[in-house]
Amino acid sequence: MSRHLLPLVVVALLVAFAASATTIHVDHAGGGQFETIQEGIDAASEGDTVLVAAGTYIGEQNRNLDFGGTNIKLISESGSPSTIIDCENEENTRCIRFHSNEDSTSVVSGFTLTRGNIYNAGGVYIGEGCAPNIDHCRFASNHGEHGGALYCNTATTRLLSCQFIDNVAGQSGGAATFYQSNVRMFECRFEGNTTGGAGGRAGIGGAIYFQNCDAPRLSDVEFRENTAANDGGAIYSFYSHPQIIDSSFTDNESIGGAAILISYSSPAIMNCRFIGNRGVETGGAVACCQGSFATITDCVFAENGLSSGTSEGGAIYIVNASASIMFCTFVGDSAHEGGEISFLSGATPDTLWHVFRPPPRRPALLRHGNLRLLVLPELGLRRREQRLDHADRRRARRGVPGLRLPRRRDDVGAREGDVPVELVARAPR
Repeated sequence: MSRHLLPLVVVALLVAFAASATTIHVDHAGGGQFETIQEGIDAASEGDTVLVAAGTYIGEQNRNLDFGGTNIKLISESGSPSTIIDCENEENTRCIRFHSNEDSTSVVSGFTLTRGNIYNAGGVYIGEGCAPNIDHCRFASNHGEHGGALYCNTATTRLLSCQFIDNVAGQSGGAATFYQSNVRMFECRFEGNTTGGAGGRAGIGGAIYFQNCDAPRLSDVEFRENTAANDGGAIYSFYSHPQIIDSSFTDNESIGGAAILISYSSPAIMNCRFIGNRGVETGGAVACCQGSFATITDCVFAENGLSSGTSEGGAIYIVNASASIMFCTFVGDSAHEGGEISFLSGATPDTLWHVFRPPPRRPALLRHGNLRLLVLPELGLRRREQRLDHADRRRARRGVPGLRLPRRRDDVGAREGDVPVELVARAPR
């Protein structure tokens, strides 16, 4: 075949495939080809769209929905507020299950998925090797032991503009649990999700639980008023390495790590806001534990706190772990010890920069217990990645007039007269 004809053949095949894809209409009121969603799915072929009219869909053929390995698009006509898949809290039911290698051309869009009640996720289960995409869906009032609304097991998914509201998990991930999975999450909201508490169960990850996930990515995600009975009011990361960007954590609660707790993990947390999160013992916003290394950059921590009389780390708590904390702002965080940050046993903080007001006249490298504090003049921020030369180090040993170091090595916090308005750090070289 002539190489000049090949592109025309490819285009013709694509046009023929597009022409063969059909739209199947489902309307519970009888205005479509089918009245139940599963009937529409069963009638669909590869690449088809099942278009669902507004209404509340209940009953056997409208729950435990199964694509059966056929890659299709399940889309509502009118969006999630008016198109509802309701499992009615029936035991061992969920809204949708992917388990037959459905790929990224499988789509669920524009539904409220509610009142599922099963061990792993009452909303959507994504099984091994599957990779569906979910967008503009609302997961509400679902129940499970691991992942109240969503469970992703050795799979891949992309979540776009989804809401997770008032879901409950008995053990982990009040809204979602991800195990050995690859997730991309954009413009989503997690609010009022809870885990644990009932029957004395531990409960970790009030909104999300990550386990053995290589690099989940969360961008522009809002976490508000989520609760874990134990640790990680919004997120608990275990042997995982999430990237959390441009996101907010407000009024989340747990015993430790009221917004985020990381264990054996290496997250990158960038340009996030932690406001008013409340814990009991450790980490009013973030707790970094057990061999973890956290990179926290350009974040704001304000009015986070802990209630216990022995609490430590009103904003950040680091124990048996290390962290790089760069260009962050801390305002009004509180704890019994370490109003802003606590470094405890086994912690290995990297070089820390403080920016004080008023600034010192020249760079100063000062040691205080386990910390090395590099205090920079305001103009020196332009060269903050540059290492001090030997002359600067000699000058630093003489100190900076008027500069007072924190009185405790585990209390790097706001203090009248020398309030650090930024705290930054660099990983060891």
